[in-house]
Amino acid sequence: MFNQYKNVLYFAILVAVTYGFYAYFFGAPAVSDITVTSADSVQDATTVKLLTNLNKITTVVIDENFFTDRVFTSLVDFSKPLQDELSGRPNPFEPFIKSNTNSIGTSSLSR
Repeated sequence: MFNQYKNVLYFAILVAVTYGFYAYFFGAPAVSDITVTSADSVQDATTVKLLTNLNKITTVVIDENFFTDRVFTSLVDFSKPLQDELSGRPNPFEPFIKSNTNSIGTSSLSR
């Protein structure tokens, strides 16, 4: 009787082993491995941090006497004005070698 069902038994064992490997390597992670956070709580925490930083910026006080101070007004600007420069060829895709016709009418290449 065993000889009749030998192939069926081998196939069932192969399917069970294949399922075991698949479940072990590609299966879903265990419930304890998943961390669940609410999107609202993350957004609320980010919003609170942003608003705190904005409040810090708005409370900055700038002393305007700094700009009328003798040291600030004695600073010298050493920048130079920019001059227009050639930016390149009108057609950057044009080949460098151009064909010219000589006096006989045949074309010659020049660089």
